[in-house]
Amino acid sequence: MPERFFEYLDTKDINALDGLVTSMIKSSSPIGLNPIETMIPTGIKPFVENFFNYNLFRERTLVPEHLISGPKPDQFTRYTSETAKQFGEWLNMSPAKIENTIYGLTGGTGGHVLGGTDALINAIKGESSPRRPKGLADIPLVKGFVSRDPSGPSAQSIADFYIETKRITGLRTSWMGKRKKGDDKAADKMLERNPELTLGPTLVKHQTALSKLSKGIDSIAQGDLSTEEKREKIKELDQRRVDLARQANDLIKEKMRKK
Repeated sequence: MPERFFEYLDTKDINALDGLVTSMIKSSSPIGLNPIETMIPTGIKPFVENFFNYNLFRERTLVPEHLISGPKPDQFTRYTSETAKQFGEWLNMSPAKIENTIYGLTGGTGGHVLGGTDALINAIKGESSPRRPKGLADIPLVKGFVSRDPSGPSAQSIADFYIETKRITGLRTSWMGKRKKGDDKAADKMLERNPELTLGPTLVKHQTALSKLSKGIDSIAQGDLSTEEKREKIKELDQRRVDLARQANDLIKEKMRKK
């Protein structure tokens, strides 16, 4: 409850209060609202989560939707540890899923170990400090009491955008196929049931813009600016990504209301 409230004060976004009652019930219940998470043995939970690309505790995807179809070693975010990325290259696996497995099997201990191995890898590479700017959520002990910036790479609005874009793109491909075959009746019926199909080109433009912003963020993270400068510039671009995703999500919702 206080996390949601302070997020609202920080972002002035009323969406920060969405699902507040659900979160309160989940936090106070011994099994939460997801009994499946409670039933799965700890030893196999990370492997189940990796298979479905979904973290049951955090209720979010492991690999962002826009990366899931790319090379496995590239499936990570700016918060993924250097150790996991290195193992991803060696094993041709997703670093995000490797890290999820480590945390799932070892908990906080794994986080401390990764912090040490990351420092070693940076030293071998000749980097005195990691390129990615760190915040409170990266500090041992302290990170247990804070969360990542809600406008970061795992923001729900961005995840929702990519999921909906993937769905609509698939439907639009099917719809265009019916048109090419001359089955106008079936195509018209499909369009009537899914008016959001007309947003296809618009969503592609939003996707391209999000990709450019992501590349800009990566460039800043790998640059030589001070940690504070990086943090501020990245936060600004992150917020622009969230705003773009929300705009697209609102367009989709508006179209779907016309069904």
